[in-house]
Amino acid sequence: MWSFARLRPRLVTALKTACAAGISWLLVQPVGGFVHDYPYYAPLGAVVAMSATVAGSVRYSLQAVSAIVLGALLAIAARVAAIEEIVAIVLVIAAGVLLGGWRRLGTMGGWVPVAALFVLILGGTDPWRYVLAYGGLTAVGAVVGTVVNAALPQLPLAPAAQAEDALRQEIVRQLEELASGLEAVEPLTGDEWETVCNRLDPQARQLHELVAVGLEARRGNWRAARWRGVPERHHDRARAFRSLTNSVEGVVALVSDPRVFLHEEQDDAARLRAAIADALRATAGMISANPADTAEEDQAIAWEKADAAVARLEAMASEAAAAAGRRYLPAGAVAANLRRAVEGWQ
Repeated sequence: MWSFARLRPRLVTALKTACAAGISWLLVQPVGGFVHDYPYYAPLGAVVAMSATVAGSVRYSLQAVSAIVLGALLAIAARVAAIEEIVAIVLVIAAGVLLGGWRRLGTMGGWVPVAALFVLILGGTDPWRYVLAYGGLTAVGAVVGTVVNAALPQLPLAPAAQAEDALRQEIVRQLEELASGLEAVEPLTGDEWETVCNRLDPQARQLHELVAVGLEARRGNWRAARWRGVPERHHDRARAFRSLTNSVEGVVALVSDPRVFLHEEQDDAARLRAAIADALRATAGMISANPADTAEEDQAIAWEKADAAVARLEAMASEAAAAAGRRYLPAGAVAANLRRAVEGWQ
């Protein structure tokens, strides 16, 4: 079940969309002529335009209307050419799909072939009349949706904070389970390591995308001053998490590889495993010290513990490599990844 904190932004967007659609419908009802035959395109435009950000509403509106215009031009060109209906359908759909891939149309690119098909089939003997109704009423609804969004703007910071917390918890879980795996009496099997080593990059990308939405939401948002600096802090934290994710995935690859020294029985390998496990746990403690609920002094202490544990590992890895050569180089690589994680978190 969704928590209310997760549901609330979606609920607000749903209410604004419904409100904009209703206003659009009422707005076009008194208009006579051809508009009377196609009033439903106005609320459709409002739905299309609604976004989590005002800038997003403007962008979606322009992209949707542009896609409709392009599709309509394709259909009208096919009618002017007076070609067979089935041939016209095939050609405008093919051309529409190609044009829909234009980067500037974004997610609205799929409307190009749809609009072309609608105009071609539903336009009848007067396609221009249908195009004016389709494109014009959609544009009217899009304007209403944008105005409603600008009047009641959101600053969607909660989803980014939730994604950050989820990624934090997953990184901490992996580091702690890696440490437990290294300390296990019996070496873990490949399948057991697989249960530990979930990919972190998709979660890091999702966090980055949500933070980008929060930054964009400041544009045209009269409420943004209330949260001055918060989106920027989320952005800085997302960059730190991205760097941390890369470092942790490097550690995961080294620790879980059964071909490296970490799974040998020699005393040197056992001591290095213990040092790596200590450094992993200390790094996990540093990351779990969430600024939202941890005092700055406690955060500093957690960072110092991680720094000291990684420093011990670096010294041991350097000594082992000097004594045994290339065989212990992976320990240095683990230490280097954890060092990047610790320094990037400061």
